Amino acid sequence: MPTTDPTTEAVITQFAKATPADADAAVQAAHEAFENGPWGRMHHEQRAKILFRMADLLDERSEDFALREAMDMGMPYRDFRETILPHCSGLFRFFGGLAMSAMDGGYRSSYEQNLKILTRREPLGVVAAITPFNFPLALTCSKIAPGLASGNTIVHKPASDTPLTALALAQVALDAGVPEGVYNLVTGPGGSIGDTLVRHRLVEKIAFTGSTSVGQSLIRNGADTMKHMTMELGGKSPNIIFADACLDTALQAAFWGIFWNKGEVCVAGSRLLVERPIYEEFVARLAQMARDAVLGDPLEPGTQIGPIASQ
Repeated sequence: MPTTDPTTEAVITQFAKATPADADAAVQAAHEAFENGPWGRMHHEQRAKILFRMADLLDERSEDFALREAMDMGMPYRDFRETILPHCSGLFRFFGGLAMSAMDGGYRSSYEQNLKILTRREPLGVVAAITPFNFPLALTCSKIAPGLASGNTIVHKPASDTPLTALALAQVALDAGVPEGVYNLVTGPGGSIGDTLVRHRLVEKIAFTGSTSVGQSLIRNGADTMKHMTMELGGKSPNIIFADACLDTALQAAFWGIFWNKGEVCVAGSRLLVERPIYEEFVARLAQMARDAVLGDPLEPGTQIGPIASQ
């Protein structure tokens, strides 16, 4: 399949168009790695070291990741380098640290005399991560890092519009020493591959970010196999601005709340509720900020708002 640069609409490169059979093969590989491989049995400190190494490699390759995200998705290069990449590498460090501190044995507590309760932390198995186009790397790392830290194996299905950072992250996993079969990447059309993953009897959990309607469908289709589900679905978040607010601060929050990352944000502030005494001034100043915003090529340093990710 082709992936295109939204700035120029030119084809950047071709990537693999997987089939349901490919998705099944990925799940089988992840299941085999979970049942018979070293990852789930590995001491949590060893897993943590690999996650820390992934974080270091992300930082070392930050320019490559930023170029991919800017060209594939349209996110301004500077925003990615300054905000998104540190967040992503930080996720692997955070969950690596959590693996070292919180996944050792469990908790013991007495409930009644001569009765003890033991909570033991065990990985689930195969986790399918299905991620969207708007924050390709960030929303991937938010699923991959905790999934790996707790000893699960992964099948990742990125959005077909924005696969390039997913490919680079899979290479990071290999280079960091993630064992064979633990981290599997399947690129291609969301409908057929996603349906295969959500119905597959060997997938224990679905972690999804996307639209509410697709999330509802995933929950329904995963019910037969009683899958664990984490759904991060779309929402609208109004800003409420009162007359006694600091208008300069409120304007910045309102502007970037809707225009950051071109407005392609799950919780974009797409509604404003403004108290009447400041309404006219607030709207006029916000409109001027919108007129003054610098739109353009995300690789240009001065660009504030890049192109929408796809036609």
